[in-house]
Amino acid sequence: MRRINFSFLREHKLALVICIILFILPFFWLKPGEMDLGGDSSRLFFYDPLNYLKNSNLYYVARDGIGSVEPEYSYDYALIPYLAILILLKSIFSSTILINLFNGVKLAGGFIVIYFIVREFLLETYGKTKKDTLNNVSVLSGVFYIVSQGSINLVVSWETALTSHNQFFIYPLIFFLLFKSLITHKYSYLWIALLISFIFSPNFGGLESIPPFFAFWPIVAVFLFLYIKIFGKKPISWKIIIMAAVLFLGVHTFHLLAQAVSLFDSGSFTNVKVFDKYYMIDLGLNIFGAVLSSGMATLNFLLPSPNIFLRWISFLSALIILVGFILNKKKEFLFISIFFFITFFFSTANITNVGVEFYKSLFYLPGFSMFRIFSKWLYVFVFFYALLFGFAAYSISEKLKVNYSKLFFIFVFTFLIISGIPLFSGAPINKSLIGGTNIKKTFLMDSKYEQVLEHIRTLPDDGKILVLPLVGFNYQFFFGVDSGAYLGLSSISHLTDKYSFTGERHFGVAGFYGPNLYSYLVQKYAKEKNYKRLNQLFTLMNIRYILYNADSRQYERGFSDTQFFLPESFPKTKAGYDEFIRHFSIQQIYKNGNYILYEFSKSSYNSTIFIPKGVYESNDLIYDEKNLHSIFIDKNTCNIKEFKEICKGGYNASDNDVSFKMINPVLYEVTIIKKKPQDTILLVMQHAFNRAWKLIIDKKNVSKESHVLVNGYANGWLLGKGDIPQAKKFTVFIKLDSQKYFWYGWVVTAVSLAVVIGLLVVSIVKQRH
Repeated sequence: MRRINFSFLREHKLALVICIILFILPFFWLKPGEMDLGGDSSRLFFYDPLNYLKNSNLYYVARDGIGSVEPEYSYDYALIPYLAILILLKSIFSSTILINLFNGVKLAGGFIVIYFIVREFLLETYGKTKKDTLNNVSVLSGVFYIVSQGSINLVVSWETALTSHNQFFIYPLIFFLLFKSLITHKYSYLWIALLISFIFSPNFGGLESIPPFFAFWPIVAVFLFLYIKIFGKKPISWKIIIMAAVLFLGVHTFHLLAQAVSLFDSGSFTNVKVFDKYYMIDLGLNIFGAVLSSGMATLNFLLPSPNIFLRWISFLSALIILVGFILNKKKEFLFISIFFFITFFFSTANITNVGVEFYKSLFYLPGFSMFRIFSKWLYVFVFFYALLFGFAAYSISEKLKVNYSKLFFIFVFTFLIISGIPLFSGAPINKSLIGGTNIKKTFLMDSKYEQVLEHIRTLPDDGKILVLPLVGFNYQFFFGVDSGAYLGLSSISHLTDKYSFTGERHFGVAGFYGPNLYSYLVQKYAKEKNYKRLNQLFTLMNIRYILYNADSRQYERGFSDTQFFLPESFPKTKAGYDEFIRHFSIQQIYKNGNYILYEFSKSSYNSTIFIPKGVYESNDLIYDEKNLHSIFIDKNTCNIKEFKEICKGGYNASDNDVSFKMINPVLYEVTIIKKKPQDTILLVMQHAFNRAWKLIIDKKNVSKESHVLVNGYANGWLLGKGDIPQAKKFTVFIKLDSQKYFWYGWVVTAVSLAVVIGLLVVSIVKQRH
């Protein structure tokens, strides 16, 4: 056994040395303590994976803004196995080392997997002749694949730090294991692939990973099965394939079940994105048309293309492919070329007018609107490009004498490495923030802000936090102790158990498209300096606290007016924000450095769960002080028999004592003490309206007809005489019913994992005997 291991090391020594170097390189990208966080996926889990898990991944409620119920956003729930690994590693390593570690795995993993894939295909095609040439060409293919990730169109995945970027090495790794399983009939490879897919579940489900998943796997699966049937000459055990497919779904049920339910739930976010005509065609085509000019075929064909100074090297890979077409007569080469050109077309979507019109016609297919940004096809394109590159390079090398073949390898290898220098040096993550001037996107966390987060965790569960200065889009922004800063999703929502408004888009009704009413109004009244109306909006939105970041650097560093920074309607200076805050009935309750926490007075605040003082019929908020503790119900709802009387002023607004305990984000225990007997009670919960919220009294759900939209966004339940217990003091529960899908999914996943592990053990035992 020892001799076999040393033989393997000797045979692949060059590839293994390069792999080790690539793994080490990212450890030079960040200074000690620095972190590369932010972007759409925030990556705050590298900073604090345990709190991220507790506050972002266990429940179907988003703590951004109004608290939408989002089972369709299963991306966060798919992170759970990945986070479990991070929590374990974080107990050993710092966040900086953790980030470096995963960047190293991506670089080294992407290279070595492509190396073995190309080598395996060349072995299947040419046999074991010229093994040194075969290994060298496979090295070139792996390096080509890596440096192509630093190309103009693909480097953005490093810059924005999306978790879906793990597809860069995970998808080829799974492909390699599937290929080995089908070629050798050793199904242990298959079961290992399923276990790896579980750990990297974010790449196999959720809104962020669905486009790259469907761009890669349908095409690659067709390629793989056709290759095995045509060239592999091996029988395919469809029984095993079907079993593996079922187990794959089972392993991922914990995050796919809720999304599947949402898909067929009329009006849900997923349902609208897939089936709604406006979203499918009109909106999809509008965005596609806006980005069409960026689909330059030359930029994709001439890879790698890291920057304008090194782009001339890109002609080398294109030349190798063209020479390969002249020299290579193998049917396998032609077969790979077909898939190369298919993915080449999709990755540009801009090859001739006929090609553009054909791509547009695909938007009539449900779900195809996910590819309105056609760069989602780039990873599968580069995958086939690397495979074709390997075959083309081999067809050239085998025609050369040994010494010339080595020179060819050194020549191509050298220029590929040169083109990869920007990526290898960490340039993609050591950039300035969008819209900022000399503000690095890597930063050192301020210990004072860490203490602020810790203090926020001690606050009552009641009420939401408005973070100022408000940022455009739905991001949060704050400086580190150095010249770097964080720009990404709310650290408060994801790292504490509190709800927060950090961006102007967090206000108002969560919509699929179209204007966001409350977001518009907040900006409108801020611009007009109409503080009374702003105060009433903040009351409506259940805002109890203001966290003000008084760091003057936010205003003095030359921010441009992009959607990610200070909205035009809000103050642009620290003095302006100091003046802005003075107009609200708040008092300071905590201060740490530049961070000041204020609390609104009780006179201008309604609890998260409360009984309103009054009800009025309207489709919009009426700005009047007497309505501060009242709620409005839209006219359509007021036409319902049960609501007609209270909408016309018949609501009995008797005083009641209401208190609640948040058992968890999807279960509230509410205690009501009646001051006198009542026939009706209107109970309001100030989170985004969703039918999945159920009010339970004496273990029975209150009628769904009693559950209505109030204040244009929140949940309201009208309890009638038959619902209200006779006791002066009674308890009700508010529960999110759709949370059950999370637990159902985990049961299926646990059983599936047990089966997969059992099959793996059986396969290994059989192979040894």
